[in-house]
This record gives sequence, C-alpha cells and structure tokens, in this order.
Amino acid sequence: SGHFAFSDLAYSEYSEKYAFVTVLRDPVEMWISNYFFMKHRRTGEDVWVRNVDIETFMASDFGKACGTNYVRFLTGEHVHQEQQPSSLVDRAKSNLDKFAAVGILEDLEKFRKDFELRFGVRLRIPKVNTSPLPQPERDRIVTDAVRKRIHEICAQDMEIYQYARDRVEYRKVIQR
Repeated sequence: SGHFAFSDLAYSEYSEKYAFVTVLRDPVEMWISNYFFMKHRRTGEDVWVRNVDIETFMASDFGKACGTNYVRFLTGEHVHQEQQPSSLVDRAKSNLDKFAAVGILEDLEKFRKDFELRFGVRLRIPKVNTSPLPQPERDRIVTDAVRKRIHEICAQDMEIYQYARDRVEYRKVIQR
C-alpha cells in the first residue's frame, strides 16, 4: 500500500495476475490535510510550508499543483501545474475504470464490505498520519472563503473524484 502513480506498463504486464485497487478521498479535504501535515512536520523537501500561511500556500505553484494529485497519480504524468489538460482528466477517469475496486475514504465501511465480497479477504485499514492540529484550530484557519478557493484549485481532481463516487454508487445498484 502507499501512494503510487498508475502505470500503463504495469497494468498491461500484470492486470491478468493482480487486481488494481484504490481508495480516493475528497480532494478538498485531502488538500487541507496535506497542508496541515506539511506545515507541522519537521523534515522533507516541503519544509518551507511551515513558514507560510494557508493563503500564501494556496497562491504558490506547489499549493496549486496539490489540487491536481488525482490527475497526476491516475495518469502517471508528473507535470506539476495548476490546471492539467482536459485530456489527462479524461485519461484519469478511463484509468479508474481499470481498477478492480475503487473505494471512497468517506465510506470505508462500504469499501471493506465490497472488497471482502469480491476478494474473500477482510481488510484492516488503520488511520495513520492524522493531523497534529486540533479540528477547532483547523476550522479557524480554513474559512469559507479559503475552502471555496481550495475547491477551485481542486476542480479537476473533484471531477475525477465525483466520477469515482458515481462509479461506486453505480456498482452498488448493480450488485443489489
């Protein structure tokens, strides 16, 4: 498990032998979580984030690129820019269709049940890398205006996420 980019080569070589599985999180919530995680950790290339407020981070190239994580991870294209070509968004959605199981973090229990039904294996999914900042403090920093801007930054990832949510809901209807 981990954060791995989709690979056309790996898929073509191993999709007959292995099932590709992923769990997606609401991109806005993921962006916010990543910001606070980077802001409070002590090492790494992005240590500069500790010294900037959320508005400055949102305006940075890196902050904007964090809004296109799904585009990059689901296509294997590692171009860090605020907006990716729409063809990459379409390719990310197409690649999602290649996964044997797609889960939504906000509904992990459904994913666990679907996974067990499909593969006959019970999953344990630990909660790791939780925010060091208490929720009230996060809520004070992430105002409605800030959240709206983050939503704009994450627009392409939100499109992919909604596609995944619709896919999960569609499968739920099919399986009944």
